[in-house]
Amino acid sequence: MAGQVSGVTVVQTESGDQGLVEYNKPDGFAGGIEIKRLMSKISLRYKFEVPEYKLDGMKLLNANSVIRLSGNPDINTRDDRYVEITAASAAQPDGEGYRTVSWYVAQNRQGSVSSILAEKDRFNKVVNNTQAGNAPTLGTNIEAWAYSTDNVNLYAIYQIYVGKNNTNNFDVDANSFYSLHTMIDMSIDAAQADGRIRAQNAAAQTVYLCSSWKNDQSSSYGFVGPNYDLDAHPDWRPLLVKARGRKVTVGIYTDEQCTQPAAPSDSWLHISSSPNYTEAYNNAGEPLDTRAETIVILPTELIFYLYSNEYVFGEDGSLAFRENDFTGNKRSLWIRVATTSEGVMEGNSSTTTITYRMDQRPAAFMGNFGGKQLSDGYSEGLVYDRIVEYNQTYDGSGTKTKFVPYGYDKQSTANAGYRTNDLSSGLEATRYLSENPNNLPFNIANLAGPQRDALGRVKLYQYGYYEVPAARYCYDRNRDEDGNGVIDPDELKWYLPAGNQTMGYWINLHQDETIASNTLTTTEYSKTDVLWATNSSLMSWSKSSERSLLRCVRNVPRQKSSQQVEVVTDTRGNPYAAIKTSGMRRNINRADERDFYVTLDLYTENDGKAEPVVDNEGDQVTVRRMRRHLMEDPLEDYYSSGFMVAPENLSGISWAGANGYLSTANTTDPTIEASAAPTGCPMYRGIDDKDPEGSWRVPTYRELALIMMYLDDLKNTVDRTGFTLSSSYRSFWCATESDGSGARTGRCYPNVPYTMGSSYSKSSTLEVRCIRDIP
Repeated sequence: MAGQVSGVTVVQTESGDQGLVEYNKPDGFAGGIEIKRLMSKISLRYKFEVPEYKLDGMKLLNANSVIRLSGNPDINTRDDRYVEITAASAAQPDGEGYRTVSWYVAQNRQGSVSSILAEKDRFNKVVNNTQAGNAPTLGTNIEAWAYSTDNVNLYAIYQIYVGKNNTNNFDVDANSFYSLHTMIDMSIDAAQADGRIRAQNAAAQTVYLCSSWKNDQSSSYGFVGPNYDLDAHPDWRPLLVKARGRKVTVGIYTDEQCTQPAAPSDSWLHISSSPNYTEAYNNAGEPLDTRAETIVILPTELIFYLYSNEYVFGEDGSLAFRENDFTGNKRSLWIRVATTSEGVMEGNSSTTTITYRMDQRPAAFMGNFGGKQLSDGYSEGLVYDRIVEYNQTYDGSGTKTKFVPYGYDKQSTANAGYRTNDLSSGLEATRYLSENPNNLPFNIANLAGPQRDALGRVKLYQYGYYEVPAARYCYDRNRDEDGNGVIDPDELKWYLPAGNQTMGYWINLHQDETIASNTLTTTEYSKTDVLWATNSSLMSWSKSSERSLLRCVRNVPRQKSSQQVEVVTDTRGNPYAAIKTSGMRRNINRADERDFYVTLDLYTENDGKAEPVVDNEGDQVTVRRMRRHLMEDPLEDYYSSGFMVAPENLSGISWAGANGYLSTANTTDPTIEASAAPTGCPMYRGIDDKDPEGSWRVPTYRELALIMMYLDDLKNTVDRTGFTLSSSYRSFWCATESDGSGARTGRCYPNVPYTMGSSYSKSSTLEVRCIRDIP
């Protein structure tokens, strides 16, 4: 409809097919109206009389779906969008035995090809993976197919190009009518000199699905094993079926024998042919179901999509993850693909049935690191996905995105309000980084900003593995549950973790999992760097560089017991800020951990010479010290179930001095136990200087990471505990060694996030914050 324009009236005529436009009203209007037809009509009147072959259908290929209102080019390019349109069922033949089909399409000008001199050379096809024919690759053409009535393995394809003549022109103009009149009556053998006809043998039928298990069938393909389980977030898996002349039925079942179909209302797995969940949700003609059926005539690759619900909670509403069964508690459904020729083609019939099993792993609990950080710790718990799926391919093409960057190089996303200065939670930052509301440049080669639809909404990929930034990867793990084309605030559940959350994941990592993190976080370190985590560190990383692994997380209700900051008092009533880790996987009561401590002779050091310390009876004094250990040491797999943190630092001390060893420990290997010295944390005696010597110690690497994570909460206890921390740069020792000459450290900066993992020479003089174990 033209709409309302001053001085113009649009009137529908009685027939309903035409309109009348009146203008030059009211008086004085001197304009004019130009009406353009933007479509062209293509009609094919055809008769098919090839011996022993039956015509079964046809399509219009390379139909342009881009309609230009102005500036029509002389040549249409690949920048346009080309689609294929299957012909509707043809009407009954006319008196001469011809049938007619029609299409309405947009302009597609592909020009003329002077080398084409005869109609039989008007073709473009692929023979043995080699391009043949001089017709333009994007030229609009009709493809008709037929199958042999006596040999199910033979079929033929006929190619009819549309243009302004029947030889070398391939222009389809708007406001034009193309009428083709065709009779196909040559035998297949006699027609082989005509390039427009392809007679071929049907390729072997194949089914491809990457799954947890499949039955042993030679006609089924796809990778199999636990690496191809469905992950905990809403997931997908493409199911590819190559078939010809068959009815294809895909069903989801609750038993391996496939006798109990899964009910659509109860199943956590559904089928659709739509490439993302939003399209599947909105497709009323083909709703998400547990059964799909179609008939394939021409050898074609069909793609069905399996969509799973997330797997976080069990039927009772509690977390489905079991601490004592890290790899178990999967849920399973079976997918049966049945292909049959019955009622589809004449000739020999054959039936094939293939069964797959899809397992889905529950999300793993990583501690109370979700929601917001409150005075008593995080407000919610956190779970993470567990499969390194970003490096997997599921469609058999062998192409996948192996690496993913952060993006936004040289851009201050924090100053743009993207919440990337939040160490505690990456939820809001994931949305901002994914939707990019301020259109910040990514400044990454081959990485564009998010595409938007006509309403300005970010187009959803929903589970496709595209060239996207890290936050967008996790953003796409969510589901547009109401199908409105937008990930609403309540639908954004899975997100890229922030620095504290990623470090918490590593600290709490289950001992059965070998890959800890090695992933980017949402936390911005500077205009050019972000925080990223390896198996043992949290460091700055260039925004323009790529990482090969990612972890996505989701908030869950806070569990009854987990890590938090508390104020505790010793037996004399002295208050201390303390970190409790009850409920975390690797915590241990280190006050009772005998193997963690050793008894050593005590020495003093004067002018580089060690002198033994003796008691009143002349016997050498022995004291308790922490046993020296590396990151790889099994003892480093644990951390204290609770420890008090000293309110102030010890400053300017070497690693050996901080741990109460002689200076020789700064140069000896971790396997050599050093002699004890009356220095560092073992000599710290608490706020009132009355604690026994040796009751305080240097934190291990994981314990120092907990202190760094909870610095803000620890500082919030200053009015009760006196806990202070200088606002200037600080590097802190931990007890964990990295090699014979280096030890691990944590760094605290005044204006940027902390980092963990740098190895300093043990003879360097740094800070140390002592801790004392509590039950």
